[in-house]
Amino acid sequence: MDPHPPLIHHVRYVDFFALVGAGAADLDQFRLALDTLLREMGPPHHHHVLFDLRGATFGPLPEALLIEAVGELRRRRIGVANRLAILADPADVVRLDRIQSAEEIAELEGLHIRGFVTYDEALGWLSGPDPGA
Repeated sequence: MDPHPPLIHHVRYVDFFALVGAGAADLDQFRLALDTLLREMGPPHHHHVLFDLRGATFGPLPEALLIEAVGELRRRRIGVANRLAILADPADVVRLDRIQSAEEIAELEGLHIRGFVTYDEALGWLSGPDPGA
């Protein structure tokens, strides 16, 4: 008989939509990506969202456009009643800095947006208690 009983973990991940892409070169491309996402997923309050930008080939949006970009998310209700996790390569320090700025803007707007460098952390946050809980 094994003296160490097996350790059982109940792991539950919620459904979410992942947008994996090259990033957006400008605000128009960002809007187009959001429109495409919403056509696929329907009303955003039903699912959380993951932007996977680890393989992005475009640089991050200019800092001057972040307020407008976060405003686009709010207008489309992404991050309002759901969560948006943004996953970036840990070596992409400029993008990570922009994500941190977007998090700060989102917090002021009451949005649920966070940046991550590991898929596991992003999934853990997306699967955590509801944003209002």
